[in-house]
Formats: sequence, C-alpha cells, structure tokens
Amino acid sequence: MDNGKIKISRLFKSYGTHMVLAGFSAEFEKGKTTCVMAPSGAGKTTLLRILAGLEEADSGSIEGMEEMKKSMVFQEDRLCENLSASANIRLVRQKKPWGRDREEVRQIREAMTAAGLSGCEDQPVRELSGGMRRRVALLRALCCDWDILFLDEPFKGLDEETKKQVMDYTKEMCTGKTVIFVTHDSKEAAQMGAVCISLDHKEEERQ
Repeated sequence: MDNGKIKISRLFKSYGTHMVLAGFSAEFEKGKTTCVMAPSGAGKTTLLRILAGLEEADSGSIEGMEEMKKSMVFQEDRLCENLSASANIRLVRQKKPWGRDREEVRQIREAMTAAGLSGCEDQPVRELSGGMRRRVALLRALCCDWDILFLDEPFKGLDEETKKQVMDYTKEMCTGKTVIFVTHDSKEAAQMGAVCISLDHKEEERQ
C-alpha cells in the first residue's frame, strides 16, 4: 500500500434490495482535496459515512486511513441548539470546552470573522439563520484536530457571495491536508482546487 494514498477497493453497500454502492474503487492522494462528483442520490453520503467509520460496507476494503484523526461536516448541521456559536466550536477543541483560554477565544473569533460570522460569537445557534448555522458547523469541523476531513455538501444554502468567502477560507485551511469533499456542483469543486473523481463506476454483480 502506498503510504501517500487511501485506496478503496470494490466497495459494496445495499439497504435492503437497493444497491447504493456497487463495486466502487478509487484512490485518494493524501495531502490533497479530492472531490467525489455524482448526482443527488448516487451514494456520495453513504461513501463518506463508510469512510468516516459511521457505517459498515457490505464488502470491499479501505486501506491507508489507519489511525487518521477524522472530522466531518454532515449534510445536517448537528449543532447544540442552546449553546452559542463559539461554544459549539469549542466543543471539539482539545482544551476544556467551557474554558475561556484567551488564545483559543482569539482563534475562534478570527475563524468566525473569516467566515462572515463576526458579532454572533455569543449568540445561541437556535437564533441563527440557516446559512449562519451552516458556517458554524463547517468551522466546528475545521477547528478541531484532524488528519482527514470529510465534507458532505458543506456549502449548501449559502448565497454566492457568502459561499465564495467561506470557500476561500476553507481552501486556505485545507491546504496540504487530506480532504474528501462530495458535491454535485462542478463549480464548487473547481473553486476548492480539488482533484475530481466520479462515483458513477458500478459493477453489475459481485464477482
């Protein structure tokens, strides 16, 4: 196994009689952003959940991710509603989430400013708009200690101006790191500077 790559070999996954992944194989280079392109409903989320260890494939193998620390942005924001935006981000930090370490506060405020969230650091996320919540969820994933980041449609619901700002910041934060990013939008892939692969590869039956 090439230590610089993550190798997926003939991955199968079904839910009942519905085949979601049928013999998917791919290689992802470490230290780069790879975008998995496919239409909605083609199995992108299922692939990410398997790679993140949240689901098991029916068969197939994944090599090269041993002991990698993982972070993920889900399609749903999955925030703690009663906590502030900054507290949601602090939850994934190495220091105690309820602490007020000055340097950590500064770093989180800088990240929120970069994502256009300045001024709502102490606001409960239940009071935030959908686009603001989405950015908090993204920052939470970016600001933890990770070796590989999974992004599942992370920029959905953002207007074009905000999306560009957030994508520029995300790209900067991910430079030189391993990111697997799924979308059906080729413009997003291009702006992230991602290497693109298709999820269209299917095998009609197990061999």
